[in-house]
Amino acid sequence: MRSKGKQSSRAHAVNGVENEAQKTAPHHEIAGGQTSACRTDPDHPASPGDQDPAKHHEDEHALPAAAVWGLNASPIRRPPEVSPTRRGASRSWRRDQLQLRRRGLASLVWHPSNLAGSLKPHRTVEAHSLEVNLLKILFVCTGNICRSPIAEQLLSRRFEGTKIQVDSAGTRARAGVGMTPEAIQFAGDVGVPVASSKLHRSSLISTARLVTADLALAMTREHRRQLVEMEPAAVRRVFTLRELDRLLDGVSDGELEEVVHPYAASAPALRLAQLLSFVASRRGTLLPPMDSGLDDVVDPFGRSVETYRVSVRQITEALPAAERVLRLALA
Repeated sequence: MRSKGKQSSRAHAVNGVENEAQKTAPHHEIAGGQTSACRTDPDHPASPGDQDPAKHHEDEHALPAAAVWGLNASPIRRPPEVSPTRRGASRSWRRDQLQLRRRGLASLVWHPSNLAGSLKPHRTVEAHSLEVNLLKILFVCTGNICRSPIAEQLLSRRFEGTKIQVDSAGTRARAGVGMTPEAIQFAGDVGVPVASSKLHRSSLISTARLVTADLALAMTREHRRQLVEMEPAAVRRVFTLRELDRLLDGVSDGELEEVVHPYAASAPALRLAQLLSFVASRRGTLLPPMDSGLDDVVDPFGRSVETYRVSVRQITEALPAAERVLRLALA
């Protein structure tokens, strides 16, 4: 009898404590008129013993408990950040991005699924010149000691004082090597100061340099193939120097002005991208040359003086085509 009495009194005491806790615990009305006791109060956080440790690992995307106070004890799931190039992007959005990438342009990517993250646009590195209005031109040959440095210095002199930066590199260059004596001599014959040629030092092409170039002009089709393989997105802004000249042959200034006219108020890089996209589209409409070597500048390294002369002549004859496009982009 005594034990039963003790158990009964203990049960009444426990029930009393539970009833008192229910009275004092804050409630929140939810759908259907029901109420649910809030287990987390930002002003009176629960003790560690009251929390269920299994819930801490339930969902890596769960918001902190304090952020959902007044709703319920289970975590709220937020949608994970979806890459704009994967699921979640609309077809029209993906199509627009593809067009921009084909033109070699930067894209500012906003996506509504990025709710919890920082609302900052993801930007490709190709946006560099769109921001600073600087056109970067890159000439590429093999060793960067004959053809590409001659073309680089010739174009640099023609655009001195403008917003055009000209550079050169080699696909198999040894860093720090100077131009050959023959290259220095023939560069001087076409107007490049000898002192300037002697300052040149070879460098190896890199993906970073190719990505940041608004126009890359290779000396041969093999160089162009290597560049496109290195950066496929650059296919519409990589030409051989003589190929660019051939594709522009027969295209009037009026036609090129029509291409760039809608972008008259845009940055030079955007205008140049439109012009190059137009030129690249002619690859599919013109018959290739009977002699594929006509798109190449002959390599004079280790060869006769006459070969050097031919190589320099091919460069000087094709360079005006590049100059023509660049001047329209700057206009």
